[in-house]
Amino acid sequence: MIKRVLFVAMVLVLSACAPKYSYRPDDFPPESIDRLLVVLDFTQFVDDVGEVFDYNMTDNQKRAAVLQADISRVLQDKGYSGRFEFALLASGLGFNPEWGFEYYQNNELLEDLIYPPFYLTSSYPGAVQDELIHSYIEAQRIATTDVSEDTLNYLNRVRLTPVNLWPTSEDAIVEEHNFRDKVAILHVRVLVPRVSFVKAMGMSVVTAGLTLGATSGAFIGVAVPMGRPHSTALLFSNETGKVMWKNYTLGDLTRSSDNGLNNFFKDFPVTP
Repeated sequence: MIKRVLFVAMVLVLSACAPKYSYRPDDFPPESIDRLLVVLDFTQFVDDVGEVFDYNMTDNQKRAAVLQADISRVLQDKGYSGRFEFALLASGLGFNPEWGFEYYQNNELLEDLIYPPFYLTSSYPGAVQDELIHSYIEAQRIATTDVSEDTLNYLNRVRLTPVNLWPTSEDAIVEEHNFRDKVAILHVRVLVPRVSFVKAMGMSVVTAGLTLGATSGAFIGVAVPMGRPHSTALLFSNETGKVMWKNYTLGDLTRSSDNGLNNFFKDFPVTP
């Protein structure tokens, strides 16, 4: 009995000492979002006996579809039904575009290597896509910041660069939306490296190399500890650049139960 009590006490102490990553400012006004744009990236790659990692397009798109459906369900539950859209769906955003992967479709190895980003889908014009990618890369640095007394001041004052969603002449998209809408952008990233134990030891270095950004040499500062999967999400106001909510976890959100996903998004702002 004493051992059991001590064990529970130890677990509670360790939990209390574990880094916290979920953040939402106390002064957030939930009525301030008219439109919510989602940038979603799911990337899974596999280590084999060779020097090049494997990328299976079929598997990645299946898992990305699961993630998209889960995010849709969460946002509807939070009150955003009819007010959110997936502005950009991708795989391999921010990876070094010169790093080739062996390319699989339906578990069949194709002849040519594939280079990141592995796919990118968006109804927005190229200029807007570029800004969304810049914003996504910028968000990764902030999303993985732990929440503590030492970092709260930084998280409260940091601002992301707003995305110009209405470049002057191009869009039919402009006609669908009100320029006065208050827009927020949600960046979601799930990275799943399936690597051997031996290569996992060097995975932090490998991931740093992989994430030398595809845009202007930007760098996503999120190495994978011991080759483990991780998921990040960050919501910010496209009007002010202010972080409205963020979270980070060592794990693959597409493998989470409904309860696990709800817990990850527990502090995500609810709109009336």
